[in-house]
Amino acid sequence: MQEGHTRKNCPHIECLRCHEHGHISYDCLNTECSYCHKTGHCKSKCPKLKRKNNGQQGDRAYEYPSLPSGVRSSMPPSRRVEPSQSTVDPQPTLSLQTTQGTTMNSWELVPSVVFPNLHDTICQLTSSLATDPNVYLQRLPYHSVITGHGGPQKIAQMLLEWIDPHIRTLEGRFLRTEDLLGFQARQDNYWSRNGGHVDIVTDSRNNEYWRAYPGQSKEPPGRIKIHNRAILRGSRSTLHYYVIAQGQGYRAANWLKLWEVPRDTQLSCTSRPVALNVLEMTMCRAFQSLPGSSLEAYYGPSEDGKPYSNLGLNIIPPVLQGLSLGPSTQFRYEYGKKAEKSNINFRRPLMRSSEFHARFQDAIQHLQLSQSFCGNESLPHSALTNFELWGQLKEDLQPICLPWVPPNGNLEALVGFALEDFLDAESEHSGNTKISIPRQFQDSGWNVTNSLTWAANPIQRDLTGMMQSFRSTQKSETESFIRFNQSIIQHSGLRVILMCGRAVQDLVLPTECKETRLKLESGEVPIFLEIEDEAIKRVYFLIPNPIDAFLL
Repeated sequence: MQEGHTRKNCPHIECLRCHEHGHISYDCLNTECSYCHKTGHCKSKCPKLKRKNNGQQGDRAYEYPSLPSGVRSSMPPSRRVEPSQSTVDPQPTLSLQTTQGTTMNSWELVPSVVFPNLHDTICQLTSSLATDPNVYLQRLPYHSVITGHGGPQKIAQMLLEWIDPHIRTLEGRFLRTEDLLGFQARQDNYWSRNGGHVDIVTDSRNNEYWRAYPGQSKEPPGRIKIHNRAILRGSRSTLHYYVIAQGQGYRAANWLKLWEVPRDTQLSCTSRPVALNVLEMTMCRAFQSLPGSSLEAYYGPSEDGKPYSNLGLNIIPPVLQGLSLGPSTQFRYEYGKKAEKSNINFRRPLMRSSEFHARFQDAIQHLQLSQSFCGNESLPHSALTNFELWGQLKEDLQPICLPWVPPNGNLEALVGFALEDFLDAESEHSGNTKISIPRQFQDSGWNVTNSLTWAANPIQRDLTGMMQSFRSTQKSETESFIRFNQSIIQHSGLRVILMCGRAVQDLVLPTECKETRLKLESGEVPIFLEIEDEAIKRVYFLIPNPIDAFLL
């Protein structure tokens, strides 16, 4: 390092705009002002903007000087944003005097981030999730999905194929704004359903400034459109929006694709959110977009020993998506632990039994049945023994000629859980596999003595086969699954069946059932009634997303 000058006026520094030495792009004479569009000065030195901020007249009130040229002509005064727009600048909102009184310039802080190896990052996260004792994470099926799909290595192998090739090339490299925006320019503008994205927020006052905001959506174009509209309105409702609004019009949103779920991937409704949460959390680690304390809790200290950047725009770890994180839930849990030895009951359900029965009667009153439903009464027929039923199920699945997982629980139980696929949550050895009750149901008091759990598709497959377990199967295979499920239901004592996933419905539900809807605290739930002699014999509940089942 040579003394006598600062980095800003170093004779060897290269301008990123004109590529000449001796000045930075902030002072480049070839700079085009994003406000008046004249060359020779940047926006912060624009005399026209200074006159406007000082209260002089002559500028149009609806002018939006910082919008990209391709958008500016069509924006005022409605400020419309098309879903395909990948770069958005908001309108300058703060006066010049605000910046003059600021002692610390946030746009001068540049993250020092080296993009990690994604395979190792996914493996590290999934290994942690599969064994994490966190009481909140245990409500989500991370352990069962990760172990059931072959473990961290197999999960990483699958997810890496979804990630955009441009993003993969960042591994091991120091992240720079110029490179990230270069990837954006090379990516096509087609956004498929079910994908991940990242907003790289830039600041025209510093070409090295960037902030990352990874996310995911079932409809990325629509989600990006919502973000862009909020940014142009100057919204400050989230940290992401707030940081852009604080840029006084110098900051822009730049959207990049992170991953796309292949069209032929048919993960179950239990496995899909787990896979997507893992991917989003991996990208939060890669861009260091979460607080350092959150990243360290899941990944430990940074590999190079340096602290995490703490300059990202995410707040809540994505692996917690699917949980109720409100203060009421946490208070009930923490206070309930302290009151375990007292007479205080903190396990009271969200809806009392009498209220539930009243709502159930409202849901079925239009059927005008002669008898009410008594779900706590056993059916007239006796259930088969385990040996007898196992023999019947083996006969039902004989045409498939593949290993299968039998039901787990009590055949005389009144309540059953039909899962979408097989997830090994009790044994990692295929010779002694048992399907388990989802954790969210265990928290409600269900166990192997008072319930019966089985997979609607009980066939054991490797990772590839499990991903496609509900693909278009041969007619004979589908018929075998239907016989399998009906044998379990008809030869047991089940009165109430919870179908965990929409794909379960086609394999479990009898064709002659009548559909209605039951209003619960979490919303309306589809229910199907099996009626015999003008009386309800069985009730089938459809839970589209079993991760939310604990809200019932």
